[in-house]
Parts: sequence; C-alpha cells; structure tokens
Amino acid sequence: MPNASSWSASSPLLLLWEDSSGTRIFLSLLYAVLAISGTLSNVMVIYLVFSFKKLQTTSNAFIVNGCAADLSVCALWMPQEAVLGLLPPNSSSLRSAEYRLLRGGLLGLGLTVSLASHLLVAFNRYVLITKLPSVYQALYQRRHTGCMIGLSWALALLPVPLLPGLWTLGSAQSDGSSRYTALLLALAVLGQTALLLHCYLGIVRRVRGSAKRVSVLNFHLLHQLPFPAAPPPPRRAQRRLSSVSVLLLCCVFLLGTQPLVWGHPCTSSLNSRKDVGNREVTDEQVYCRAAAVKAFEMEIIPAERIVAQIGDALILTCNTTGCASPSFSWRTQMDSPLGGKVSNHRTYSTLTINPVSIVNSHSYLCTVICDEREKKEKSVKVELYSFPSDPIIEISPSLVAGEPATVICKIPDVYPSDHLEVLLKKDEHVLHEKYFLEDDSTNTETKNVTYTFHPMAEDAGKEITCVARLPIADMDFEPKERTSSQRLNANFGPQNTVITASPGNSAMEGDSLNLTCVTQSNPPAQIVWSKYLAEENIQHLIKNNVLSIPHVHFNDSGLYICEVINLVTNKTEKATVDIIIQGAPVITKLSIEPSTTVQEGENVFIQCSAESNPPPKIILRRKSDNADIESYSARNILRLPSVMFQNGGDYECVAENKFGNSKSEITLNVKYGPKNTMITVFPTAALKEGETVTMKCTSSGNPSPVISWKKKKATGESEKISKNATITIPNLKSQDLGLYECEAYNQFGKEEKAVELYIQARLKEPDQMILLIIAFSSVAAVAVPAVAILIYVSRQAKINGSYSLVKALRLKV
Repeated sequence: MPNASSWSASSPLLLLWEDSSGTRIFLSLLYAVLAISGTLSNVMVIYLVFSFKKLQTTSNAFIVNGCAADLSVCALWMPQEAVLGLLPPNSSSLRSAEYRLLRGGLLGLGLTVSLASHLLVAFNRYVLITKLPSVYQALYQRRHTGCMIGLSWALALLPVPLLPGLWTLGSAQSDGSSRYTALLLALAVLGQTALLLHCYLGIVRRVRGSAKRVSVLNFHLLHQLPFPAAPPPPRRAQRRLSSVSVLLLCCVFLLGTQPLVWGHPCTSSLNSRKDVGNREVTDEQVYCRAAAVKAFEMEIIPAERIVAQIGDALILTCNTTGCASPSFSWRTQMDSPLGGKVSNHRTYSTLTINPVSIVNSHSYLCTVICDEREKKEKSVKVELYSFPSDPIIEISPSLVAGEPATVICKIPDVYPSDHLEVLLKKDEHVLHEKYFLEDDSTNTETKNVTYTFHPMAEDAGKEITCVARLPIADMDFEPKERTSSQRLNANFGPQNTVITASPGNSAMEGDSLNLTCVTQSNPPAQIVWSKYLAEENIQHLIKNNVLSIPHVHFNDSGLYICEVINLVTNKTEKATVDIIIQGAPVITKLSIEPSTTVQEGENVFIQCSAESNPPPKIILRRKSDNADIESYSARNILRLPSVMFQNGGDYECVAENKFGNSKSEITLNVKYGPKNTMITVFPTAALKEGETVTMKCTSSGNPSPVISWKKKKATGESEKISKNATITIPNLKSQDLGLYECEAYNQFGKEEKAVELYIQARLKEPDQMILLIIAFSSVAAVAVPAVAILIYVSRQAKINGSYSLVKALRLKV
C-alpha cells in the first residue's frame, strides 16, 4: 500500500485520504450511482422547463442554470472519479498535471455555479415575496436575468485556473498559510449559506406577519365552519419545527459544500513534501500563494455615467478589492455640496441621494486610500431628467355641438423641458402640435398646451389624446413617451325626432299598440307623451320613449304628441302621429228613462249608444211574438208616450258596421192595477144540494194582485171567508147559498166581481110558485135596465180617472 506522500500526488480529488482499496471501491460505486441519478434528474428538470411554457419563469431559469452546472459535476467529473478510484495508486495518468487541472476545473466550475444558482433562486423568491411588485419587475427583466446567469458562470470561470493548483499543492506550505486558506474557503461557503438563510428567514418573517394580520379573519372563519376545526399546533411545537427546519437547511448546505473545503490544496497536509532539515517550496505552493494575493482595485457602481429621475432615490457605491482597510471620501468636481448621505463600510462606501434634486446634476468622485500608501480615484456623472407621470387632460364637462370648446393638456414636473414634444389628437387625427425648443427652464415645471376647437355631434364618444414625449438621445430611461386620453361628451339635440307605431297607425280595437319616439340627443333627452283632446285640451300621459296600450279602444283614437327636451342644451322638439282605431261596434249605453220600472200612463224613452269606426247603424226594437205590438226605431232613441201595460217586455239594441255587429237587451217593467177579473164556478150547470162546488177567481196586474173572498150576510154585511184564489164548498147546503164576492187588489188599485149561488128545489105548492115567478119577473124587468145603466156609468168613471167602482156586479147563474 502506498504511503501518504506518494498517494497525495496522484489520488482522486476526494479520495485523498483513503488508503483502503475496499473503501475506494465503495466510494467509486457511490460516485457511479450519484453520476447516473444526478444526470438523469437534471436532464429531466431541464427538459420539463423547456417543454412547458408555464414553467418558464425567472426562478426556474435560475434552477435550470443550476442543473446545467450540476451536469458538469454529475456527468463529467463524478464518472472520472469513479474510474480513478479503481486504478492503481501509482498510475501515470493520475500524476499528469494537465489532467489534474481538468478535473479540478470541472469540479470548481460546477460547484461554484450551482451554489450561485441556489443563491439566485433564494434571492429571487425573497424579492418576490417581501418587496413591491414594481421593484421585482424592474429588477428581473429578461436582460437582467440573463446578465445574472452569465455573471454566475463568469465568476465560476475566473478562479478555474486557481482551483487545480489548490487541489494539488503539497504540504510544504506552512500550517498557518494552510489554515488561512481553509478559513477563507470556509467563510465563502458559510457566507453563501448565511445569505440563503437570510433570504428564506426573511420570507418566513414576511409570511408570519401576513398571517398575524389575517388571524382575526381566520378566527371568525373557523367559528363559522359546520364542523369543528383542528386545533393549531402549540407555539412551542411550532418553534421546535422552525428550529429543526433551519438546522436541517444549514446541514444540507454545509454538507453539500464541504468537499470544496476538505480537499482544498492549500489546507491539505497530505500534499506537503517534507525533508528533514530543509523545507521545500513546491510550484503548487507558489501557485497557491499567488492566488491568495490580489491587487488593490476600486470601482464605482454604476460606472462613469448614470441617468436618474428627479424625485427618485439614487445610491452610488464605491467598492474596493485587495485592500484590508481602505479609507473613502466623496466630493463633487465643482466642490458643491454632496446633497446626500455617505455610509462607509469595510470594503465599500455608499453615497445615498434621496430624493434626487436639480442640484445633484454633478460628477461625483470617490477617492480611496489603501493603508495610507496607495490612492485611487474614480468619478461618475449624474445626469437628471424628470418625466414622472402621464399628462392631465382638462376639458369642459359640458360641451355643446357647434360651440367652441377648450382642451388643456398639462405635463407635470418635466425637465429638461426644451426636449418636450406634445401632440393633441382626436382619435387618430392630429389637432395640434407644440415643441418647447426655446424653453430655458432650469428646474422642473408643469407645461400646459391649450387648444380650442368646435365639437360636432359625431364627435360624441371619440377620444381626445395628449401624447407627451421627452426624447433625449444620449439618456437611457423609460418611458420617454406618456399618453392620456379622455372621451369626448359633446352635447347636442334633440334632432331628427320620429314616431313609429306598431302595428300601424290604424289598429283594430282590442289589439296592442306601441308608439316609440326616437330622437338623437346627448345627453339622452327627456320624452313626454301627450294627446290632443276636444277644445284644444292636452292630456299628459307618461314620461318614457315608448307609449304602450295593451288593449286599444275606440276612444284611444286621436293625435298623439311626443315632446323631446334636452335639459343641457335647453332645446325642445316635437313629433306627432294620428292614430285611428277600427273595429266592430261596441254598445256603450242602453238605458230607459225615467226608469226600467214605470207606471202605466207615463212617458218612456229607450236610448242606445254605440261606438265604432266606421260609425255604426243602430236599431232599437221590442222583442215580441206579436207583430202588432212590436215597437221599432232605426234611430238610437225609442219614444213610448203614455205607456200601457202591453208595452212592457224585453227591448233589443243592435249596432252594426262592416266589421260586425253587437247586441244588447234591456227589460221595461210597466206597473198597473188589477184588470180582467173573472170568476169561474164548477159545475157550471144548475147546482143541487149536496154537490161539491168550486169557485176560482183570476185577475191580471203588475204586481200580481192579491185575491180574497167575501160572503154577503142577510144583514147586508160582508164576511171574509178566504184569502185564496180558489174556494171549495163540499156538500152544498141551503145555508151555503148566497152572494159571494171576489176582490183583486195591489198598490195600484183593486177590482171586484160577485157571484150568487142558489139551488134548484121541488115545487110543493104550485099556486105559490106561480106567484113567485110572476113577482120575480116583474122585479127583473125593472132591475136589468138599472144594472146596465150602473155598469155604463162605472166604466165612464174609470176612463175619466176616477177610482170609484160599482160595489157589486151581480150575475145570475
């Protein structure tokens, strides 16, 4: 087995201290597995990012950069280490300086870019979560991201020539120098880890702060859940989890970067070559010491020239390398006041100007003295501009078409104004241009451009645009053009007012009718509908552009007016339309005067009214089966003077035109006293004692008469015997004989009739019978003419209006 000194010059980079062949074989196999898995994983990540557009983000760009760096280690360096671990220790290939230089360069390049990519990812997420979106967008533009990725490779390629020497130096180097070099490498790795922790802990603090602000909302939401929410973990458990996470993160980054420290050539004692009594200084040691010594340099960031906007913050940084304790000073070339705050740090100094003003337009010089021996000085020129916001457009809010209007475009706080260009446009048409070439303002000013024009009705809705440009050829800033637009609102009208009728000007009765009033006006005009009535009166209807009548009637015919009023322009316009409603007649009135119920002898008027277009023909008639008593009129009024009870009944009104007809009925009720009272006796032949006799009394009248029966006593008085129209006498006896009277009466009068009952008996004494017949005949010869005279006198009294009637009319049966 070779000794340590011989092995150190030819061993693989991370197998320097392994003498056991078993251990080297195990590590070679481990390298092979890591090489295969790492290569496949990194290739897969790169493929996915390039295949899916949604994955092509700034953070993933840095991840792909890290994967490319890991491929240089997994695909190029690890396979070589796996093979070299299986070769004999004294192999000539291991002793080749060029080969060791290649392997060391691959390892240094891959590790450096990978660590830088991790740091770029962490810083990207830190800015995304903790800073404003405008800061993130300004910092991570496409070209800035490319520059960051290129810078990571440039920083990795710069020390590549140094890494192989560091890996292959012998141990002749002093222990102090070895410890110093190892300490620098450890600080570099730990510094990168510290930056990572700072970024991720800053993100954690920001997230916790946001969680506290919504804790009250979360409390309410949890109590509104339909099920109990899981209790949060204890605060001690949260702290323990956070501590473990931070510790694991530190261990991962330390373990991932330790091979660079363990195998550093300037710290390995196994690379030394000692000779008792003499100390040899090898080529590798000279290379290592030369790399550790850097020349004193300085730079200003940004370099030479910077363009800043007045009102923003500006930071100038003066940075040094190769000097342990530099001394900084700032000044202007004209020895004017700095106008900013200087902050000195160990290796750099910053001049912060916040806010930048017009007095800061200088060249600033940074002077650095290193260890009071060497002095260097550099300057940067600060050039200023001001173009902070979009133009402001002012237009009169009430523009009237045809009248002059003024538009003012204000460009606030512009500098230098002699480069300012302003255009006023209406849509794409240029109205006015102005250049401030002769302006000699020495500070920020608000510039105004005024233009007067005459808006037209068709300009409503068009945009007035103010375009302000600040084209300074030798100054790089964005934006150099700002625009603002405002939509024109030109007031006009009303004009071209028309009315449309649907379905038309002549509608059928019962149909729906919509009248729409259309006008051109801005702002929209107020519309009022009205209708001409008789005697030049106007009926106001609604305030709407559509007048809707669901079911038109004949009285909806007429002249309709649409009045349009623009309250801004104070102008009015009217439009009219004549509407005619046509249809079959509709009977609007059928009446009887003075009433539908009258007394016989009164004068009666029956009136019928109907409406239609064209006008209807009206017929009034009485409905009767008897043509002799039919009343008829071809006019709308039927007169019945001294109405009789025969005129009562149903009357019909018929209205008709070319579109159809309409009918309506009414009943005339004539009131009168009892008439035609009659008595009917059954049997009608001579009555016999013991028979059943039925007498019935009938009478007509309106209302129907009430009938009652009375019987004449021997004393001459009358006795009421029944209130029915029919009376029945069973088993006729002698005491039932006599004069029976029937009385019919209502509120308008009464009428009486009488009948005398007698029976036919046997003659026992003929002589007496003859005497009786002679006596009766004599009386009858005198009574009959008297009765006839009385009847005649009674009828004459009725005709003359008298209500005295004959007490009794006697009939013999």
